[in-house]
Amino acid sequence: MKILLNFKITTLFLLFSAYCSYADPINIYVSPNGSDSWQGISEVEQSPNGPFLTLTKVREVVRELINNNTDQEDIIVNFMEGKYYFDEALILNANDSGTTNFSITYQAYENEKVIFTGGIKLSGFEVAETIENMNEAAVGNIFHVNLKELGITDYGSLLESGERIDIIYNQVPMTLARWPNNTLSLISSVNEDEAVGEIGYDHDRAKYWVSEPELLTQGYWYWDWANEIQLVESIDLSNKVLNLAQPYHNYGYKAGQRYFILNALYELDSPGEWYLNRSTGDLYIWPPDGKIDDAYIEISSLPTLIKFQYASWISIEGIQFSGTKDYPISIFEGNNVQIKKCTISNSGVGGVDIRKGVQHSVIGCDIANTAERGIIVRGGDRETLEHSYHLLENNYIHNFARIDRTYNPAIELQGVGAIAKNNTIHNSPHTAILLVGNNHTVEFNEIFDVVYETSDAGAIYSGRDWSARGNQITNNYIHHISGYRDRLNIGVYLDDQASGFNITNNLFFEVNIGILVGGGDDNLIDSNTFISTATIIDMDDRGLNVQTETSAAGEQLISNLQDVPYTSSIWTSAYPKLAISLEDIFAPTGNIITNNLSERPLTFDIHEEAENRTSIKENNVSNNISYSLSNGNITNITDTTFTLESVGVFRDIYRITWPINKYRRVEEE
Repeated sequence: MKILLNFKITTLFLLFSAYCSYADPINIYVSPNGSDSWQGISEVEQSPNGPFLTLTKVREVVRELINNNTDQEDIIVNFMEGKYYFDEALILNANDSGTTNFSITYQAYENEKVIFTGGIKLSGFEVAETIENMNEAAVGNIFHVNLKELGITDYGSLLESGERIDIIYNQVPMTLARWPNNTLSLISSVNEDEAVGEIGYDHDRAKYWVSEPELLTQGYWYWDWANEIQLVESIDLSNKVLNLAQPYHNYGYKAGQRYFILNALYELDSPGEWYLNRSTGDLYIWPPDGKIDDAYIEISSLPTLIKFQYASWISIEGIQFSGTKDYPISIFEGNNVQIKKCTISNSGVGGVDIRKGVQHSVIGCDIANTAERGIIVRGGDRETLEHSYHLLENNYIHNFARIDRTYNPAIELQGVGAIAKNNTIHNSPHTAILLVGNNHTVEFNEIFDVVYETSDAGAIYSGRDWSARGNQITNNYIHHISGYRDRLNIGVYLDDQASGFNITNNLFFEVNIGILVGGGDDNLIDSNTFISTATIIDMDDRGLNVQTETSAAGEQLISNLQDVPYTSSIWTSAYPKLAISLEDIFAPTGNIITNNLSERPLTFDIHEEAENRTSIKENNVSNNISYSLSNGNITNITDTTFTLESVGVFRDIYRITWPINKYRRVEEE
């Protein structure tokens, strides 16, 4: 950040004299047109009382106010409209914290448009000259600028998470030049040793890629639930083979699987794409709207904008975050840090990263266009089962996992006792909510149009841990879940013997498989409603055949169990059924399927060994479920226990946008 003038004691005196004697709270003002030599006590941008300029100055002043806050006044930092460029992350710690008696708030002044960006503005674009390997379709449509001439030489990494750059055009990330543009190509052949990265192709396009120094390919190389980006080492044009650089994909390669090409100049052939020659610094873009004169273009630069480290009782409200390589906001330890009614977009990883601490929250935010995930939460204590009480509520999360396309959910809850409620989540190639750990609550969320590019995948997913018990999945509306080949696209997926879940009172509509229990124990499936769902419940006995004690999955299950004190009094009290299940832990025992309702015949697909060990009772078919449809979506439903009006985001003083622009995904040709 910019070098600051020394703090003057007169500033502190003026702040307290202006506010403490007759006003609550204390207000500080900041503006892109401010000055750190001003007093920061007025929104009027003029000397001597006008707003500060930099966040470093603000932090200095806030610390002084905290140290002298004998009247326990709340402190509010007001950001005036504009874009705030960061040279480094702002770090807030215990010295910047509020207490149970007063809080610290950083907010957009009177809901003005305030943008915090980790990007660098680009200018000087001109129509690109025709060069070798430029696609004919691009001639006259491509604009060029040399980044080195702008003083930009750090282009990050093409492969490493948290180090990739984005080109952001009018607040929307562009697409790295790719082929095919909107679909995927199929692998025609692979090496007889499937572990070796030799990818056969059956087209003539590769001749345009041979000279690319950093050609990338991304694909579902073996399984339709595992996607990875890899570097192409060489191309054998005679035999039509892409030779991939090591390390090879963990699962190997299989003919018929899907892939696409990235980072080839010739594939800069449609609006919205970009290409960078990383050795020369030459950047080429095709503007999405075909125009560039009035466009605002940035390159992401900083990893993170705000880091909370052991900070407490601080709130960020109404601010837009954009243009980072990693999470723009990270929270480590501390308590009661709140991110409220913010817009977070165009990041190289995700929206908010919460690690440890207690009672942190993300409320009323819009999160979109992240390269990987939305929000990840890790907290609580699995030994003592102490809850984190982290809360993710009333957030609208969509268009995530745009680059790393699998196992990057909108919400991931790890540890113990986090809550995800009333969120609306859609438009992702893979899962929406991922659960790891114990006693999490997932309730009143709306999830749709996810897992659209994958198979053997669930909108809500957990797997391969007998000890991850006590999780509640209740009152969620899960709809329009279908994916590649319409095979194993699941509403709630308890994979690889996941156990001890309660799945209650959810509504499933237009889902390939409503609930899949992959051989686990002690799962309760109660009072759910299924409409236009092909298979209501699928339950298998994989622990008795493909995932026995001697299998890799079985060994991992045993290891995960041994990582927690499952024989302690705390655990046996919390999960009394676990001790019973241990007697025959690989068998699917103790599951209950009851009081579920379907408008169609009960299409259970339950393996015999699982059925013999499961209580299945009082599940019903009803022709009396009354519901209304609008644009193919349920808008009203009666004659069930489910209340649609309570689901998804809601209007609130901390909801950043209302109504949200919720839309269904359009299939691309």
